[in-house]
Amino acid sequence: MLQIITGKFFTTDELYITHQRGVLFSNYYLNPLEKIETVSGTLLPAYTWNDVATLIYEVDQRLEANNEDGTKSFFKATHLRVNPFPLKDKV
Repeated sequence: MLQIITGKFFTTDELYITHQRGVLFSNYYLNPLEKIETVSGTLLPAYTWNDVATLIYEVDQRLEANNEDGTKSFFKATHLRVNPFPLKDKV
C-alpha cells in the first residue's frame, strides 16, 4: 500500500487525488501539540480517555486517471479502511 500511495508504480502524472481521514484507537499517546508526518500520511492526536487514545489519520489517496488503453477511469477513489483486527477466512 505504501508504494501505491507514494506513487511508485504509476505510469503517468495524471492522477485523481482524494484527501481522506479516519479514526484510530490506540494505546499510543501523542502530545496534543504533536503530529507525525510520513510519506504516506499524517497521524494527529484527537482525544485521550483513560487508557485509550483517539488518533486521526490523514492520507491523500492517488489513483491513475487513465486506464491502460488510454480511456478515462471512472474510479476516482476507493474506500480506505484501516482494520487492526482483520477477521480470518472462514473454512
